[in-house]
Amino acid sequence: MKTVEPDDPMELIGIGVPDGDPDLVARCLVEEFVRLGVSDARLMTLFRNPFFAGAHALYRLRGEAYVEALIAEVRRQWGYPRHTVVHPSAPEIAAPSAGSAGATDPGGRLGRGAKPPSED
Repeated sequence: MKTVEPDDPMELIGIGVPDGDPDLVARCLVEEFVRLGVSDARLMTLFRNPFFAGAHALYRLRGEAYVEALIAEVRRQWGYPRHTVVHPSAPEIAAPSAGSAGATDPGGRLGRGAKPPSED
């Protein structure tokens, strides 16, 4: 394994953009984690944690109410993504019918018939 060098061009370094749009950055961060399936509670934990410098800076800049509202807005857009892992030796399972969304969410608020994940 290669040792880390101080001038390594492959080292990940975050930099601030002086004229950047913090609202756009916040939305992109929230969208990324929502689409990965991160729960709202865990996403708020990420914004509150100083270890995640960019998200935490946005949290300090805009406040908790802003971040909560943004998460709710993005959640309305994307719902609760459902991810499927397919194992090559697993038997095939029929996909749910297009009309099955009403069975789990009559108002269609969660997207694609998905139920909100538990906060375990």
